[in-house]
Amino acid sequence: MFHPLPAVPGLVLAATLPAAPPTVLDAFPDVKAWSAAPSDGVRLDLSRAAGPEGAGALRMAWDFQGRAGYAAARRKVALRLPANYEISFLVRGEGLPNGLEFKLVDPSGDNVWWVRKPTFAFPGQWTRVVMKKRHVSFAWGPGGADPGVIGSLEWCVVAGQGGRGWAEFAGLSIRELPPERPYAGTPRATRGPGWHQVDFGETRPFGGVRIDWAGRAPAAFVLKGSGDGRTWTSLREAKGAGGATAWIQAPEAEYRYLRVEGPGAAVRALEALPLAFGSSPNALVEAVAKAAPRGDYPRGFIGEQGWWTLVGVDGGRDCGLLSEDGALEAGKARPAVEPFLWDGARLLGWAQAESSQSLAGDGLPIPTATRRMGDLVLRTTAYGAGTLDAPVLRCRYQVSREGGKPFKGALFLALRPFQVNPPAQFLGVPGGVAPIRSLAFDGQGALVEGRRLLVASTRPDGYGAKAFMAGPLLDDLRQGRLPAAPAVTDPDALASGALRYDLDLAPGETREICIDLPLGGETGPLPSFQAGLEAATRFWEDRLDRVKLDLPVPGAAATLRTCLAHILISRQGPALRPGTRSYARSWIRDGAMMGAALLRLGHAQAAMDYLAWYAPNLFPDGKVPCVVDERGSDPVPENDSHGEFIHLLAEIGRFTGDRAFVARWWPQAQAAAQWMARHREAADGPQGEPWKGLMPRSISHEGYSAKPMHSFWDDFWALRGLKDAAWIAAFLGQGEEAARWEREALSFRQDVQRALRETQARHGIDFLPGCVELGDFDATSTTIALLPGGEQAHLPAEALHRTFDRFYAEVMRRRKGEGDGRYTPYELRAVGAYAFLGQPERAGEMLEGYLADRRPLAWNQWPEVNVRNPRQSEYLGDLPHAWVGSDYLRSLLAMLLLERESDGAWVLGAGVPEAWLANEGLALAGLRVPGGQLGWRLRREGGRVLWDLEGDAVPAGGLALRWPLAGTFRRATVDGHPVAGEGKELIIKRLPARVVMEP
Repeated sequence: MFHPLPAVPGLVLAATLPAAPPTVLDAFPDVKAWSAAPSDGVRLDLSRAAGPEGAGALRMAWDFQGRAGYAAARRKVALRLPANYEISFLVRGEGLPNGLEFKLVDPSGDNVWWVRKPTFAFPGQWTRVVMKKRHVSFAWGPGGADPGVIGSLEWCVVAGQGGRGWAEFAGLSIRELPPERPYAGTPRATRGPGWHQVDFGETRPFGGVRIDWAGRAPAAFVLKGSGDGRTWTSLREAKGAGGATAWIQAPEAEYRYLRVEGPGAAVRALEALPLAFGSSPNALVEAVAKAAPRGDYPRGFIGEQGWWTLVGVDGGRDCGLLSEDGALEAGKARPAVEPFLWDGARLLGWAQAESSQSLAGDGLPIPTATRRMGDLVLRTTAYGAGTLDAPVLRCRYQVSREGGKPFKGALFLALRPFQVNPPAQFLGVPGGVAPIRSLAFDGQGALVEGRRLLVASTRPDGYGAKAFMAGPLLDDLRQGRLPAAPAVTDPDALASGALRYDLDLAPGETREICIDLPLGGETGPLPSFQAGLEAATRFWEDRLDRVKLDLPVPGAAATLRTCLAHILISRQGPALRPGTRSYARSWIRDGAMMGAALLRLGHAQAAMDYLAWYAPNLFPDGKVPCVVDERGSDPVPENDSHGEFIHLLAEIGRFTGDRAFVARWWPQAQAAAQWMARHREAADGPQGEPWKGLMPRSISHEGYSAKPMHSFWDDFWALRGLKDAAWIAAFLGQGEEAARWEREALSFRQDVQRALRETQARHGIDFLPGCVELGDFDATSTTIALLPGGEQAHLPAEALHRTFDRFYAEVMRRRKGEGDGRYTPYELRAVGAYAFLGQPERAGEMLEGYLADRRPLAWNQWPEVNVRNPRQSEYLGDLPHAWVGSDYLRSLLAMLLLERESDGAWVLGAGVPEAWLANEGLALAGLRVPGGQLGWRLRREGGRVLWDLEGDAVPAGGLALRWPLAGTFRRATVDGHPVAGEGKELIIKRLPARVVMEP
């Protein structure tokens, strides 16, 4: 009665109703069993509606009200799933594209499986959605096995574009299917004039088809499928075919027969490909790449890790990525331009070269990727220019013949539908394919989908484009030729093309070719590449040299500059973000820690702009959203957020002294503190539970994303926030309010101390636990108690030292080659912990080890995840990862200066190893501190230690100068005058000063 029905892309697996009768799960005679579960700030109304043919339906009407979040409808069931099944329902609705998820939840409520479509356009007419067992994947929870018994079902609309909308669901059913089995038959091929047919002997599912031509591909052909050999369905009608092989996706196809028809179609082999081949454009390109010569496709498509870095302007709306092999991505999820050299006989890509990387100046974010092929060298240099709303990537290719014979050939700039961001990057902005449906070249460059993507500042000698079905672009380039057409429209959205630049180089000669990649908006006239490069160099030197650092550790100071630059480029306007692809959102935890680094490095305005942007996104009850993006506030409860927001506001007050700014946003911080006070776990809860008085369970710590825990990460941040609330109130002259939050902080500290002791006893551990429930070891999380927590004096000393002794031992074992080498460079924040613990040698050793793990080394950056083998393809998080970069900045600065909360002193050199004092020692200038700036030079002369200090700020507790050598000092002079003091520390209270300490 209702079939055939239109298909819903990505979720629909069949277009007709199943032949066997399904079991109805809900016919919706009423909707009393369903409950609305919207997230904070989202409105959801459930009601009964009329379904097809007079049946009932569940109507969900939502309004995201300018926020992120979700609108979920849930009902309890008692459902035992068969070994193989399909679940189906009818849906219709209207509204902006948002995510749609169908969830299966076990009776405990902890384990969730789902089928999800991140972008779903609700159809206006009733449309059947069919989901087979193989499409149901584990979402989250402590267990990950296939679901057997289901306790509840859920439809969930997740904010994409948000807005208002409605959807109606009817005919929710389940149908048992025979077990899936691999195809084990032998296909039988038959052929005739202009056709080739394969009979598999049974109906089989597949994801696509590979056709190997016996000779030249036909100009046009049709691929058909049939279940009975009589009635045929057209799977693809292709025109303009070329190349030796045709690759065709046919997602979720199920046929017994395949047939190719076309004039002159001579088929050597016709092969049905696995279901996975049809799952995504990436799956198609990966199959093609693995069958092609090495180097024809970017590393990521052949399962090999490639590396990249960031190119852009400070705070721009978009930015690009430059790969280690010289491909430049023209903005988020956009195609990349990739250089190839042709020497008259061979096409030279990344696989035929030795690649290296460098940065301009001393760590400026102006990268170069170099390919060396003997004495033929290709250097690709890029930088960001333009405005925040209309940034431009400027790129120069330098081809040099550094010796030997003259070179005659060409540089091809290939524009193909591939991001630099590789296919292993699945989160946020998925990497891999960047669709190109329309590609056109002219003398000015290239247009993609009608928009100018490439401006050829150096006019090309030729250009051409081709569709995917016409064969690989590199087959043409390998012959030194271009595709014939200047423009093409590709139904596969995999068009490609190239610009050609003829080269005729004498030995020692270099040719330069320049292009620009506009990232959005109209751009005005640009200066020459060289003039723009000089301007960009001056710009970044001004931004990055506000604090000057001279250290004897190779790369340490340059990496500080690069990490600072990456924080500034990764932000979008005022929004600080940990990344630009996977994590192109603003988490307050990342922003607070990046803001702390910015304040110390002379970028207070960036921190202030960020807080002023984030603060209006708090919920009315004082709940601080864990993350904000263009959709609005994310409602996921992560209970570190409140302390982080308050801490950043307090840091801004301490470093700038700007009472007006702090007063403006104090009501939001005050509400966040009140939220924490209201939501502490009740003291009259179950007896013997260590979490009384702590923050509620949350998933703010990534280790607890499967199931919320009482995380001490949350509690250390909460305590930091409560202490800072008291500081802000006092800063604003609100004595009673300051006393209130001091009491709250004291009470909370006592509960945290008790919970730590009880958790240690419960689990029989001698280190500080990560959470109450697990008693787990997580020193990277525990560092928050020290930096910025300031709780060293209030933590159990033995357990604290055992925690970081164990962490040090584990890191050293990993560096000796034990285990798989996998870790997250968030560990960088632990370097500062060793400064707090008075272990400078360990701090220095740890720092140098992490510096050795930069990827690539010369680009001064870390991903979120590191493995030992740099070519092992992995999900990396983001690269560069700006939050990881901020961990490096804060730890390095803590080695030089840390704030000791117990007596109000600033400790200088607490993390400086003795080896750093040799020769010229180390120097620091312009470091921002509360109330002003500080700088010093520290070096060793024989047995003496010399400090030359300058600045205009001294804290109430004075400047504590650490004795950095073995033993203790016994004598000291300040400006030539003897002063009393001996031991490991000398406190002075005036600047400038020249201090000499002697054993």
